[in-house]
Amino acid sequence: MKPNKHLKELDGLRTRLYDSELKRREEENRSYMMHLENRFLLLNFNLEAGRDTSDNVIEGMHGGWEFPTCQLRGHFLGHWLSAAAMRYHAVGDKEIKAKADAIVDELAECQKANGGQWAGPIPEKYLYRIAQGKQVWAPHYTIHKVFMGLLDMYEYAGNETALEIAENFADWFYDWTGRFSREEMNDILDFETGGMLEIWVELFAVTGKEKYKTLMERYYRERLFDPLLRGEDVLTNMHANTTIPEVIGCARAYDVTGDEKWRTIAENYWKLAVTDRGMYATALPALTLPMGFLPILFPCRRAAAKAGQARKAISSAVTARWCRPTPLSTEDSTTSRRIRSTSASTVTARLPLT
Repeated sequence: MKPNKHLKELDGLRTRLYDSELKRREEENRSYMMHLENRFLLLNFNLEAGRDTSDNVIEGMHGGWEFPTCQLRGHFLGHWLSAAAMRYHAVGDKEIKAKADAIVDELAECQKANGGQWAGPIPEKYLYRIAQGKQVWAPHYTIHKVFMGLLDMYEYAGNETALEIAENFADWFYDWTGRFSREEMNDILDFETGGMLEIWVELFAVTGKEKYKTLMERYYRERLFDPLLRGEDVLTNMHANTTIPEVIGCARAYDVTGDEKWRTIAENYWKLAVTDRGMYATALPALTLPMGFLPILFPCRRAAAKAGQARKAISSAVTARWCRPTPLSTEDSTTSRRIRSTSASTVTARLPLT
């Protein structure tokens, strides 16, 4: 691939953030990230590896999607690692890097305890179940976040152990997917796979190993990508939260390989999803948030400031209670604890348009 002559990335210590509001948010997010205890960030990984045998709710452990009974548990740590790596890359924050490096070392120990390959916060059997057509809540989605956190720690923070963990983890997927026919893989890929294609592309870009190119081919979602290659619109009623990262994987595959098919898929997706539809709808008027949803990406306060005190009160409450992993207290009642630990529990805040 030839470098783009028109666009040049400005990154890391070559950039500075001066806006006071953005600086405030940056520092608030850093404070929140540092506040989270490593034990609880790693809890689901240690439980899966048999390194934590706690038999009761632990004071301060995370609830919502991070609770040990939720099928998406553990993916938050992947986001955390990505944020920590980018923070270090941007400003040279050695304190947050030290915390992230310590977490990566613990993940390496979890991988060893699991036999040397598996490094996930969920069991391998979740993937075997989707291969049998059984319903499991997006195991690829969870695993992608872990992989991306590891790769970001390698790319932005220079952590070689993170790359080693990712490579060993990828070996599990190489072995697992090798047992399926093309049609069986197509069935598996119809479960939410999110950004897994991008992971194999990134590993191929970093290492040049052919096994990652093989994984790219195995994670080629024929039932979505082939129609897109032909310019057919198959996007109506499809889950955008998986098709968008899948197509981002295609765009990245073009960057790395130069194969025009990947570019055609990405360009046709943009045309069909954006240009031809000509509209974009957000979920703000009828907002449904899972309990314990992620922080940072939900700027309720700025929107509420323009919408009056009533909406401000609602959005602030939603932000404070549901946009972050919820620390559980051992003093919670049995009823409230049961509600918090139910992965399907949601809160709906209906905000008026005006």
